[in-house]
Amino acid sequence: MGTKERLEKVFQHVFKDKNIRISNTATAEAYPGWTPVTHAHVMEEIQREFQVKISDDEMSEMKNMGDFVKVIDKKLSEKKR
Repeated sequence: MGTKERLEKVFQHVFKDKNIRISNTATAEAYPGWTPVTHAHVMEEIQREFQVKISDDEMSEMKNMGDFVKVIDKKLSEKKR
């Protein structure tokens, strides 16, 4: 399962909606119920699922789902070294 598919599973879990799909251009506004609390939960679950630490600076740079995937892939690549 690739990063995007795993990220989709995280969103489905957090939002309790198995029908959620991730689009690289989607922003928080695309997900009804996205709040600062939900954002914190999403970030916590991403870090748990992918076993990576995402800094506050990296989080603030993520503007859409494509950015989420890029940051996660970069972190996973760094772990392999």
